[in-house]
This record gives sequence, C-alpha cells and structure tokens, in this order.
Amino acid sequence: MILQSLVKYYERLKNDPDVNIPEFGYSKEKISFSLVLNKDGDLLQVKDLRENPAKGKAKPVLLSVPKLKGRSGKNPPPYFLWDNVKYVLGVEKNSQKNVEAPFLTTADRLESFKVLIEEYDIEDAGYKAVKRFLMQWSPDKANNLVNLEDVLHDTGNLVFELDSEIGYIHNRLAVKAVWEDVIAKSMEDEIPKVCLISGENTIVAETHPLIKGVYGAQAAGAAIASFNKDAFTSFQKKQNINSPVGISSAFSYTTALNYLLDKENGQRLQVADASTVFWAERKTPMESFLGFALDAKDDGSSEELKSYLTALSQGVLPNELEDDSQFYVLGLAPNAARISVRFWHCDTVSAMANKLGQHFTDMNIVQPKQEVYTPASLWRILLETATLRKTENIPPLLGGAVLRTILDGLPYPEALLSKLIVRIRADQDINPVRAGLLKAFLNRKKRFNKTHIIEKEITMALDEKNQDQAYLLGRLFSVLEKAQQDAIPGANATIKDRYFGAASATPKVVFPILIKGAQNHFQKVKPKFYTEKLVGEILEGIQSFPTHLSLDEQGLFAIGYYHQRQHFFTKTPTETTGA
Repeated sequence: MILQSLVKYYERLKNDPDVNIPEFGYSKEKISFSLVLNKDGDLLQVKDLRENPAKGKAKPVLLSVPKLKGRSGKNPPPYFLWDNVKYVLGVEKNSQKNVEAPFLTTADRLESFKVLIEEYDIEDAGYKAVKRFLMQWSPDKANNLVNLEDVLHDTGNLVFELDSEIGYIHNRLAVKAVWEDVIAKSMEDEIPKVCLISGENTIVAETHPLIKGVYGAQAAGAAIASFNKDAFTSFQKKQNINSPVGISSAFSYTTALNYLLDKENGQRLQVADASTVFWAERKTPMESFLGFALDAKDDGSSEELKSYLTALSQGVLPNELEDDSQFYVLGLAPNAARISVRFWHCDTVSAMANKLGQHFTDMNIVQPKQEVYTPASLWRILLETATLRKTENIPPLLGGAVLRTILDGLPYPEALLSKLIVRIRADQDINPVRAGLLKAFLNRKKRFNKTHIIEKEITMALDEKNQDQAYLLGRLFSVLEKAQQDAIPGANATIKDRYFGAASATPKVVFPILIKGAQNHFQKVKPKFYTEKLVGEILEGIQSFPTHLSLDEQGLFAIGYYHQRQHFFTKTPTETTGA
C-alpha cells in the first residue's frame, strides 16, 4: 500500500508542469560545476553552478542526470557524462597538510570515464566535444584551472556544456536517445517476474535506489526494502528478488519519497525522531496546510493557510478541504543502513482536516489576559513534555503516537499525560499549551470512556458548576495562592513553588497546612470578604481531602488551578460579588 501510493504520486508529479522530477533512468544529483567546452574540446571555463558561492557555504544545485543505479565496491564504475573530479578530471584533494601539491592524481578513475564515453558513437557536436576534451586532457593540466581550490574542496559533481549553446550536453536530444537505448539493453538479459507493485511481468530490481533525507540515517542514503543476509532470503534468491519489484516501480517510489523528504518542497516535518512526509492522490491545499499546522514554527506562511487553521479550530471545514480523495502520512525512522516505518496513516482529505480541527478545538482553552487562541503546533506540544524544553529531550516514540491519535481522532496516549504531569511537578509551570493539552486529553478520554472518573467534559474557561473534587482542589489552591500574593506583594516564592506537586498528588497532607497558613493572609487581603467567601464556596463542594490523586485527577487539578488563575484576570472581585 505504501509503495503503491508512492508510485502513483510519482506519476502525478511527472505530469505536473510545475514540478521538476527526474524520469526513469535519471536521478537528481548535486552538481557544483560545469565544464564549458568549445567544439574542438578545449576547456574554456569551469563555471560555478553553486548557489551563493561568495556568501558562506556554497550549495550545489540539483540537476537531473543519467543514472541507472548506484555504485559500490573498490572500483566503482563511472557515471555517464557527469561525475566527481576523480573521474572527470582525474584529480582529488590532497588531504595531507603542509604539502606543496594541492591534489593527487586518480588516473585509473579518469581512464574508466574515458572508456565509457568512447564506448558510444553519437552524432552530436556536444558529445564529440567531450570526447575531444578527454583525449587531450591529463591530470597535470588541473594546475592551470583558475578555481582549482574550489573544485577540489567541493563535494559536488561536474557536468559538461557547449559554449554559446543552452543546456547541458547530457540533455541534448541525440545523447538522450542513446541513453534510452542503454536503459533498454540493460534489461534484455533479465527474466521478467511479476512486480508486487504494478502486478505486471517486468524486469525486477535486485537492489532499490537509496532513500536520502531521513533524519539520523546514513548520509549516503538508506533502504526501505532490502535483504542483505541469507537468513532473510529464500529459494536462493538474491537481495530484493525475494520481494520482486520492477525496476521502473522501484525507481518511481524511491524518487517520489526522495522528493517528499526534500525540505524545500514543504511536505515533510520532523516528529521527534520520525521524518514525516505527507501527500495526496491529487493536488490539494491540505498538502501545504498540514505541514503549516504541525510544523515546528510559523515561517510566515500565507494568510490563506492561517485562515484554514483558524476555521478548523472553530469547527468549520473550509470548502477547499471538502475533498474525498486519499491523503497519506508516512513516518520514517533510521535503523542502521535501513529505514523503519514508524507509522502510516491513510484517510480522505476532508476526514483528516476534520480530525485535525477536532484536535485544535479540544485544545482550545482560555488565554492569559484575553489573548486570541493560537493553535499550538505538534512540535510545541511535544516540547512541553521534554526536560528543559529541549528538542533532543522529546521522548522518541511519543511524537508518532501523538500524531497517530490526532489523525485517527482517538484518545491521546497515556504516556503524554504522565510526561506532562512530571514536567508540571518539576517546574510548576502551567501555561496555556499544557493546560489545553490536559483538557484535550481528559475530554477525549471521557468521550471514549463514559465511566471515566471525571463527571463531565471540561469547558474552555472556569466552570463554577463543576463539582469534580480534583477540579475544586485545583481552584482552591489557586485562590489560596492569590490570597498570599495579595497579602505579601513581591514575595520571592509562593505556595505554588513549594507545595504544588504535593498538593496535586496528596491533598490530605498539604491542604490543612495551607488553609491554616492562609488565615493570616485573609486579614490583609482587600476586599477580605471576597476571598474568604470564595474559599468557603469551593470548600462546600469538597467532601473531604483525598489521600492521593490519580494521574488523571492531577491533570484535572492543574486545569482547575489554571481556570481559576485566568478568571482572576477577567473579572474583578467587585464584579464577581455584584457590589
């Protein structure tokens, strides 16, 4: 299902005039320089193709070049009409320090490149120029290159172009026609087998192209499907012949996945250790919107995307997202030389938008000083569970679990609540994101479990009719803290700093001490009657101080505290008493 969906996505991209994606037999590779030749094969210029070469670290451009498969081994073969400096110029950087020679020669690599080019007789002025260049080129001539140092230090590759003509030589029509013949002949001796993706009889790939861009995986790329030990094989089949996938299908799914993993295309995000990509079977704003809704930070995306987010958080589905086409979310994690599928989700665009909207609606909670509710990204949510709020401290498996529950519309994982409670008890910080997440967690749990300990779903703001004991205890703690702050302005520490964790876990031990100590504060608070009356009203609903509170009740305690705290800044005591 995953690979089939990626193959279909590749076909969609290939037919999109706005997308530049390589065809079968080609690959997007990092190219740094172009050797500009005249028709006689003379090297006129080593053109720098890199982006911003004069500002910081130069970045190679991605060009579509001829490539059937990767290479490995001690003597890897050259690529056709492009490669690194070892093959094209026969030199490499001298890694030894304090030596006069800037480079070492790689004559054997250069010779293999020459042999490959001589193998084909193509009636094309550009191709003939490359042949003439290689016939007269020797590695010692590299000393004459003006930008030799840049060429040697850069890790990109080189291509060829003909002076005064547009385009690169490997893209000229006569050259491409010959390359298509090379592709066809490479499969002539193979025995067709049924492709597991297309269902057609075709030549299958013994190894699949590598996937690049998965965070934490090998820089050279890793495999999502591979067989590298005898224990994984059967009937003496080699490598991927054990799960036959046609060469064309293998190229299509890996090319599509590499396209999605490219950060510049805006269809990937990092969820803890999982590199997460998403796409649809046909073009939809959801492909841009999902990344914006769940990404790490607001990157100044369009007002249209922001309006989608606001509408969904208010329970309104924009017309552009009312779409029954399929939408896919794939999470990939590194696993040595392979890639593990961390999670896979498939749903319609409209269903996914509705579930995403429900998540933001569930998290909607009263904001400090009447600020407008801004939905928190998934990264921001996960950060609240991490020690010191550092990305590297986010629990690895939690991100994928939370994302799955959001997209499935199911209760959030229990680990999310326990991590939140631990962090709140550690730093006594109950901000809008944490409070909203606690509200969403408990409300969803109540929705799916009617016998849950909380009596009813939690409201966005203070609910004075809510008689849940843990909620009332949280409110009471907030009132006692406010009384202390009003009685002793500018105090370095409040009862929250000293007692919040204990009060939320073992109320019976802590609250009698707090209420006794609060009597002195009541005498100094103005208006005195308001604070004492509010404490009395809350105590009327508390049957007795529990010995301990469960994790769910500790979450409810924190919400009660947060609601009461925000309520103090929305109404004055005079307004509350009607005076």
